[in-house]
Amino acid sequence: MKKYLIIAITCFTITSVGLSKNSLKTYKAEPVFSKLLENEGIESYKIPTFLVRYALSFSDTREIIPLLQGTHSIKFATSNNGDKDNKLIYNKICNNLDLSNYQNLISVVDAKSNISIKALFDNEYIREVVIIIYDEDALTAISMTGKINPKNIVNSINKLNKPKPDNI
Repeated sequence: MKKYLIIAITCFTITSVGLSKNSLKTYKAEPVFSKLLENEGIESYKIPTFLVRYALSFSDTREIIPLLQGTHSIKFATSNNGDKDNKLIYNKICNNLDLSNYQNLISVVDAKSNISIKALFDNEYIREVVIIIYDEDALTAISMTGKINPKNIVNSINKLNKPKPDNI
């Protein structure tokens, strides 16, 4: 009897551990931005992060290089094709990102353009930052994936916002 009880408890424990491990995989959000672009017929191009850092190091925008810390890949997509309704695509992508657990960091809407910055959080890190820009007839999207620490972004923005001393 004792032997059967030990076997039953062991089987129950193995089953419980297996179910709990599978449930974690099921509920973990995955970056979906590339798939959304693909569904809309927009091609995205993966640019290595080191190449972006290298290009920025020679320009006046080198202050934004720390924003790329923790970024593994950058994808860029643009659509200025007159065949597509880019405003409709912009709205559809934003809605699908919201449904996929992306958090809206900022949205700017004016007469000629819409800009949305959304992030997919994984505990205390950001897995993906998506910047979508709709400007009249063009749609531009940038995705940065990796293990991005929000504190690094805040520190970089604070450094960028500090007034620079005037060179006399």
